[in-house]
Amino acid sequence: MTAESQVLSKIESLLRQHPKGLTTSAITRHLNGNRNSTAKYLEVLVSSGVAERKQVGASKVYTLSKRISLKSLMNYISEYIIVLDSRSKIIAVNESLLRFFNLPRESLEGIFLDEVPVELLRLFQGQESICNPLREVITELSSPIAGKVCFFRVRCLPTQFEDRETGYTIMIDNISDQKMYEQELVRSEAKYRAMIETQTDLICRRKPDGTITFVNNEFLRFFKKTAGEVEGSQFCPLDLQVKAERDSADVPFRILPFYKDIYEQAVLLDGGDIRWLQWKNTSLTDHSGTITEIQSVGRDVTVHRQREREILLKRCSLDSSASAMVIFDIVGRIVYANRSFLAMFRCHDDLDIIGRPFDQFVPQSGPGTNVNQLAQTMMQTGKVDCLVRGKRVDNTEIDLEFHGTQIRNDLNFPLHSIVLVIDRTGTSPPDCFSGINAPQKPAKIPRGILLVDPSGRVVSANREFLTLGGYADEGRVLGRAVNDILGVRPASPEMLYTPAGNPGNQNMDFGGGKILHPDGSCIPVRIMVRHIRDTGGMHLCSEIVAEPAGQHSPVNVHLLTYLIPVPIFVIDRKKRVILWNQALEAFTGVRKEEVIGTSNYRQVFYPFFGVEPQLIDLVDQPLDKIHQIYPGVKKYGETIILERYIPDSSKAEGRYFYDKATLLCDPAGTTIGYMGGMIDITDWKRSQEFMNRMKDGIEASLNPRILQLQDMIGKVPLPGDEPRTP
Repeated sequence: MTAESQVLSKIESLLRQHPKGLTTSAITRHLNGNRNSTAKYLEVLVSSGVAERKQVGASKVYTLSKRISLKSLMNYISEYIIVLDSRSKIIAVNESLLRFFNLPRESLEGIFLDEVPVELLRLFQGQESICNPLREVITELSSPIAGKVCFFRVRCLPTQFEDRETGYTIMIDNISDQKMYEQELVRSEAKYRAMIETQTDLICRRKPDGTITFVNNEFLRFFKKTAGEVEGSQFCPLDLQVKAERDSADVPFRILPFYKDIYEQAVLLDGGDIRWLQWKNTSLTDHSGTITEIQSVGRDVTVHRQREREILLKRCSLDSSASAMVIFDIVGRIVYANRSFLAMFRCHDDLDIIGRPFDQFVPQSGPGTNVNQLAQTMMQTGKVDCLVRGKRVDNTEIDLEFHGTQIRNDLNFPLHSIVLVIDRTGTSPPDCFSGINAPQKPAKIPRGILLVDPSGRVVSANREFLTLGGYADEGRVLGRAVNDILGVRPASPEMLYTPAGNPGNQNMDFGGGKILHPDGSCIPVRIMVRHIRDTGGMHLCSEIVAEPAGQHSPVNVHLLTYLIPVPIFVIDRKKRVILWNQALEAFTGVRKEEVIGTSNYRQVFYPFFGVEPQLIDLVDQPLDKIHQIYPGVKKYGETIILERYIPDSSKAEGRYFYDKATLLCDPAGTTIGYMGGMIDITDWKRSQEFMNRMKDGIEASLNPRILQLQDMIGKVPLPGDEPRTP
């Protein structure tokens, strides 16, 4: 050891004996040397990091440095560390490496890299980027260790030592477990993807804006699409429950149901089929709780829906009705026919006709009588009444009286059409149908016409108007105010001759109105007005057209009440019974001869309801007043409805009814009477209860499977997944 090294060691020993530190003068005294040489040695220790210097007042105090040696620091690191000099000779290794390879320290330290007894470490010698790194280098290697393949991430750093010699440090991270998890994840993803692709359920993922990110094969098969057509697009099937007036391109509105947990929709497929889908939806969120995707698992529940409808129909009185009835969907396919219809068309059972086009039973036999035109009329007006020629399954023809009504949902979208047919073969049609399908020209409807100047004075009247109004000649109306001749309700009379009352439209149909007869009576008419202008836009006069009311309603009330198999009665304004149909006779046990012309209907219904006044007595009263007597009443326009329960002493259970009452008005809007009716809803309510129990049972059996699938899908991220929050 040189003299300089001995002095440095002695100073280091002094500082170790005095942990609080020594000044330069104190160290000089202990060494018996001079102050300048002591200061030089202290500077060497400070530069090498062995000692530290602090300024205390005017003096400099020296202490030993508090530092951890490189070897001690290496043992705190879980990575495997090897320190080598520029000749690839191992200078130091940490305990983690020795434990992993189960080697003593002397078998590695002081040994060149290509001579170590570890194959993995010898691999480094042949790689230039590792053994002579100019900058940090990161690579991955694999090597068999103890009979299994292990994976490592190798990080190599250039290193400079205290003696200014260069070398490099190799840090090895064992990533075998991570690689194993990644491979297992790939296998699991492939496994679950194969399971998803073979599922009979429809699986779809959407972004919040409606863009589809993933669909399975069943989804593509169901909608007859390709992955290229759907993924990346905002495809959404036509939902029949969406309001028709909404723009079909309004994607946020159309996908809104997919934010719900469970949602059912009726979709119209490209081929015209209507299918019901039930979706189980899950919102996927990021770490902030923002929805990133909506995952939907759907199943086709059309069969269950059809079964519900069949059970509901078969358990109600429609199936046992003596009237032949049939229901067909919006594309004209029969979905239900009762037993009377099957017998009329000589079908063995409903399997012979369910699903078949209805026009096979009403062939296109001529203008105005084929089912396509009837369906068009029903679409426009909601009902149709006519005579048609039908064909049985054995090809024999029959004459039919046809009464059709279209059923719409709450959004006014047509769902089904229900038709009542009566066999008129060999019989004369009712008076209300006389000439309805006759080829001759229909009778001309008289059109009374008045010309009125801008002040509202009559300037001309044709003969038809004079005849309708009972005026002897034109002089009885010329110059008179139109308000003294015509009455309209509820519009303002000035709208008959003032265009300002109808801005932007010069034609108006007032509907119901009346002509005031000279003797003080009123003739109900339909009133239409056309305001006439010159080329400069100045109002010249108004043309008022009056037609007899009721010319466009060929079906009479008595026929309709005869066809309706529900109890119905009608009273006039003086509360006297003027109609008491056969169904009501059967319901009450009271014949019509006993009540017609009297007000005894209250005594007839008292044993059933035990309350007076009856609902029909309150139909023209304010709703709040009705609620004081019948809190459960609901009002729809001029009709009020109350659900009632009537106990049955002969049975354990009673019956449920809808008690309905409505105003009867003439075309001019004047009340002429009241109509009441009783609709038995007992079977319907019990069917609803039965269907609810059946639906709960189906969901109870299927929902666990859907949840299990949902859970499995959620554990395996699909392409494009964001990290899920716990």
